[in-house]
Amino acid sequence: MSYLRMNGEALWEGENFTLLEYKTDEGKEGKIYVKDGFVCTKVNGGEACSGPLIPGPSHFEVIFSGGTLYVTQWDKNLLTLELGAKGLHPKLFLGLPSEKLYGMEIYAREPVPWKEENKPPGLLIGVLIIIGGIAAIVKMLERR
Repeated sequence: MSYLRMNGEALWEGENFTLLEYKTDEGKEGKIYVKDGFVCTKVNGGEACSGPLIPGPSHFEVIFSGGTLYVTQWDKNLLTLELGAKGLHPKLFLGLPSEKLYGMEIYAREPVPWKEENKPPGLLIGVLIIIGGIAAIVKMLERR
């Protein structure tokens, strides 16, 4: 999606958890997680973390717009990532146990297709299936 807004309310009591796992339209995967009370992500082989979270009932929001990803808690911006991607596809949001989740809302618009080079090459897969089938038939004939 070229625009994505995810809101979630949950009880956070200081435990580590995955806040968001995603994949860009270019096929790059990323993860934003809470570690020791800070929102963190892997950047350029290292780890970048933001200011501390507030324990207790929490309202988390993740917004992706214009290639940038924003993470907030109670409207306080915790993390801003320039992804440089046109689209973002969420895989997981608020990875806390279900008994700690109060509610969630996801709004998305303007789907972005996967880039052509990230799609599996259909012709190649078809050829491999045919070759595998022929090899199986030849082996069966050899056994007779």
